[in-house]
Amino acid sequence: MPVVISAAELNQQNEIFWRRETELMQCRLQKPVIAALAFDFINSEGERLIPMRYRMGLEFALQEAEKIVQHLAAPGPNEAARRAGSARKGDPLTRLIRDMVQRQPDLSESQLCTALEAQAGHPDGIIIDIGEDRVWFKTGKNTTKEASISSLKDRLSRAKKDFLRAKSR
Repeated sequence: MPVVISAAELNQQNEIFWRRETELMQCRLQKPVIAALAFDFINSEGERLIPMRYRMGLEFALQEAEKIVQHLAAPGPNEAARRAGSARKGDPLTRLIRDMVQRQPDLSESQLCTALEAQAGHPDGIIIDIGEDRVWFKTGKNTTKEASISSLKDRLSRAKKDFLRAKSR
């Protein structure tokens, strides 16, 4: 049975989606390599005389350019071997969860979700938006990442385990 939503709910969902997409686009445009690559994609389609309706939009070009840059920046086999002995520090979302656990060690998963939702959209916070199954957050490199809601449980459990281990030392 199809799900029926009102026009107001649809408008609200669209507003949230486009706010997130606009913020992602602005972050990507601030990176010269990604912006240049995206504009090269768009210009290339014009040079090849691809009809306008089949050309990629700026948002999609930026998204594809970011994927390519991330792929090229990925560590090769030698880099992975060099870093094998170093401990991972965790992404900003993991660090935020660790900070919350230090302030409130008995934090539950639902309390964590509520706290993250309260931070969503604040200009100073790292949480950009929370969807039904995803959390979008800023990284220290002025990019965005996403994590599944289901991974929050594991991140919380790991943070609690690390907190108890550090406390017992």
